[in-house]
Amino acid sequence: MKIKDRIKKYKYHLLGAIVIILVFAFPFTNLFVSYPENREPSQRFLAENAEAVKKNVPDVEFWITTDKSRYFIGEEIRIKLHFKSRAMGKYFIDNSTYDRSGRFNTSEYIIDGPEKGWADPLERWQYFSMGGGLGQGGSEDLTMADKDYSLNDYVRFDKLGTYHIYCKTSLVTTRQSPNMHMVSLPLKICVSEPRCLNTYLKSHIFGLMTCAPNDKIRAYSFKKLRYLSSHKAMHIFIKFVGTREAGGFESARGLVGSRDLEYTKKVMLSGLTTSDIEVSDGYLFTFGLVSLPQDMLDEMKKVLNGQSTAESLRWSFAFEKISESRNKAEMQCLDIMFENLKNYSGKKLADVCFLLLHDTHYEILFFNGTPRENKYAQDESLRRKIAVSFSLLNNNQKSDLLGESWQNISCKEFEPVLKDLIQDCKDKLAYNEKHESESFDERGMREILEFARIRLLQLQGKGKELREMIIEYMKKPSPDFNREILLSLKDETLPELDDILLQNIRKNMDGRASMLIRRYATSKILPDVVELLEKKLADKNNSSFDAGEILAYMMKYQKEETMKCLKESLVAGKEIRLRDLYILYPDETEEIYIDVIGELDDKKAGSMLLDMAREGTGRNLDGMLSEFEVLTKKHAEGFNESGEYKDYVGRGYFLLLLLQNKKMKFSQAQKDRLFSLLTTEEKKVFEELMQISEKL
Repeated sequence: MKIKDRIKKYKYHLLGAIVIILVFAFPFTNLFVSYPENREPSQRFLAENAEAVKKNVPDVEFWITTDKSRYFIGEEIRIKLHFKSRAMGKYFIDNSTYDRSGRFNTSEYIIDGPEKGWADPLERWQYFSMGGGLGQGGSEDLTMADKDYSLNDYVRFDKLGTYHIYCKTSLVTTRQSPNMHMVSLPLKICVSEPRCLNTYLKSHIFGLMTCAPNDKIRAYSFKKLRYLSSHKAMHIFIKFVGTREAGGFESARGLVGSRDLEYTKKVMLSGLTTSDIEVSDGYLFTFGLVSLPQDMLDEMKKVLNGQSTAESLRWSFAFEKISESRNKAEMQCLDIMFENLKNYSGKKLADVCFLLLHDTHYEILFFNGTPRENKYAQDESLRRKIAVSFSLLNNNQKSDLLGESWQNISCKEFEPVLKDLIQDCKDKLAYNEKHESESFDERGMREILEFARIRLLQLQGKGKELREMIIEYMKKPSPDFNREILLSLKDETLPELDDILLQNIRKNMDGRASMLIRRYATSKILPDVVELLEKKLADKNNSSFDAGEILAYMMKYQKEETMKCLKESLVAGKEIRLRDLYILYPDETEEIYIDVIGELDDKKAGSMLLDMAREGTGRNLDGMLSEFEVLTKKHAEGFNESGEYKDYVGRGYFLLLLLQNKKMKFSQAQKDRLFSLLTTEEKKVFEELMQISEKL
């Protein structure tokens, strides 16, 4: 047997041997590493903790422990939360078993230590992902309970020294107090800096273990690499962050939580230029977080939990700036990939073309109501490249490009590609019909098939066949209402669809059934639609729903009657969302709003003001300011007479929307009137942001 074949056959034996050798090398790399000197906690830290502990309920004990008191930088620190209740049946403990964002948000840790000696490794991640516990377990009566977590998911120690930590948790609740908090006494931890060789060897071990076939070993190694946060770890993470393999999620969090973000940024940018690093939306999303300036995050944190309009306005603006920063970072990646197209081939080329031509990254700019134009779609050679490599994309990517991004990829080279795709889909569906594989996504495959058939007819210029196909598609007993497929026809009335459209809307008045009524139905079924809407509005058990599409259909055939009916329904207190109608009939909707807003309760009036600020034409700015003045007098700065924060107007958001909507042109008199309704701080912030918006 050749040496190459022997290595291939016994590669996991070799991997195991290397890991064992390196493990035995660990102790020797830690020799003569000094521990930091003892340091007492600050008086302020102790005072804040003592004050918080006083608020604990007296019949529940809560304390925290660790396995030891001394750790190296990058070493995992298991922290245990202990609870003991002396009141049987009164308290409950949360037993959620799975967290959506990477760490449970039911606990936080307050640190006292060397200046800039620690950081929150997932701070950037937490702001832009889902948080909270899920899974089986729920809550149970509390007698005694221990919870075991990794402190490294909350705190990253970057300097040697003595740290003092206490925990604030909301794991314990009562039926009367679901949001109560418990605070522990401080715990001391000494952190030492290991020798470079130690970190280097560990990085290599855990890097090798990421190649192991066992999922548990892989997950363990990714987590350990994330805690080490070494330069070596960053090079390993970029190999997985753009993939769907196990470790992609941990790799993303490892990159975002890096000790050296500038180095990580360079590593990620270099990965874009090579052919062996996979890229995806996840890669770009992660780079956007890595590139985020720390001062932007700090600015947002200052006003994160503020309860004043000025703070709300600053927070909204700070969040918009962060979104813009992330968007620019992602665009930087796209530019680099476009410049390096010649370096890619195979699956990497297909993925890069997908990212360049899919419109996910072309978000609406702040202070500008129009989306960015996809500049890459203008390159004909890029369209040809995606046609050649289209078969290498996964089904979701194919569906996205054939759907909402078809205008970016359409070219004559796609005709044979679509023919092959149609046949391939038919073959796979026929095969699955006989073998019934549980992992086969039949619905997704049928969607791709429908897209391919429609796009092929469009390329071939067969308008009549296309129309007949879509009409037949919508006549199916249970059509899969894919928006892009159903809107492939021009906005026109289709009498042959009236009955099926009415049948669908009887089942569900929300969503795409309403959209199709507005787009394709004739006046023949108007009385039936009006009757259905009246029943929906009369049903007290129905929650608020978006009637915009239905009302837009009615406006096509009886505008005055529809406007009158809508005004009466709103004044009567009916819960109707009208954003879709506002987009389709802005002038008429705004007229309705101005006529009825004075007769509504404060909450609904505030909601209408936000709609007008977001979608409005600006022609009724005086009327908007009049209602804002009324609500301002009732709820100064968002507080009602009892002092409770009831910001029905959404003052901060309202002011921000006024700035974003370019149709809102303020005269000097209107500007003076608005400023007269603002506090000194609100006026200061609004003027500052107005100057910024005028420059953009």
